[in-house]
Amino acid sequence: MKKYVPYFLIAPAFLVLLLLMVYPIIWNIYLSFHDVTLIKLNRAWEPVALRNYFNVITDMYFWESMWVTGKFVVGSVVGQLVFGLILALLLHKKVKGSGMFRVIYIIPWLLSDVIVGFTWQWSYHEKFGMINTLLGKLGIPAIDWLGNPDIAIWAIVITNIWFGTPFTMLFLGSALNTISRELYEAARVDGATRWQQFWYVTIPALKPFIATNLILLTMWTVNLFGLQYVMTGGGPLFSTTTLSLFMYNNAFEYGKLSIGSSIGFILLIINAIAAYFYVKLVQREG
Repeated sequence: MKKYVPYFLIAPAFLVLLLLMVYPIIWNIYLSFHDVTLIKLNRAWEPVALRNYFNVITDMYFWESMWVTGKFVVGSVVGQLVFGLILALLLHKKVKGSGMFRVIYIIPWLLSDVIVGFTWQWSYHEKFGMINTLLGKLGIPAIDWLGNPDIAIWAIVITNIWFGTPFTMLFLGSALNTISRELYEAARVDGATRWQQFWYVTIPALKPFIATNLILLTMWTVNLFGLQYVMTGGGPLFSTTTLSLFMYNNAFEYGKLSIGSSIGFILLIINAIAAYFYVKLVQREG
């Protein structure tokens, strides 16, 4: 006999979900179809249909922010996946001290993006930063990490890799525990080398976990805001302005609330597409 949860127990949770998630989305969409600025905030809001979206997609800076976001996401996700997998494999071996190192490697993930941003901003300082100090001892000239438009975004990518790698390490480290030791024993009996065991046993077994991890990393990186805002503010010359920072600047720096809402809805669509692929991957693997 099936047991049903009483409606009065579900209703409070549903109302909280409605207030915290659904209502802000609807309000954001409503703003995007009106002409709303900080100056006109107390006036009647003029309906403008799709004009805000047209203004966004015809703005060269919007597409520039999309290009910057693409570089930021690809660089961050690939770096976090590679280094996270390497650390997960190293710490998976039952050696003395692996537990302590696992705790140490988790520390960056426990910090806020604002704290991480300020810390790395000082580390990248052209004259007083730790990184240039170390390079100077090696005879390498100081690099203007955050002031050079060609390398500023990659400096933030390195920061984000350091910041987000512990999640992948934990995620894939847990996945490694699900692989049966009998598979490795059978591979050794067949004469497989360590590399062949990794490529033909470990990787196939981790494939569904890697797919899920990639989607989660992509969604989080697309929405990341604090690092860019703290470290460069989007500069120099717009070279580190990702889509999330472009949305913030339009809404709160320039006072174009309706434009910011339109960009926010586009960002929501991008996340929805990523979530769709996440669900399809999970269903396929299931």
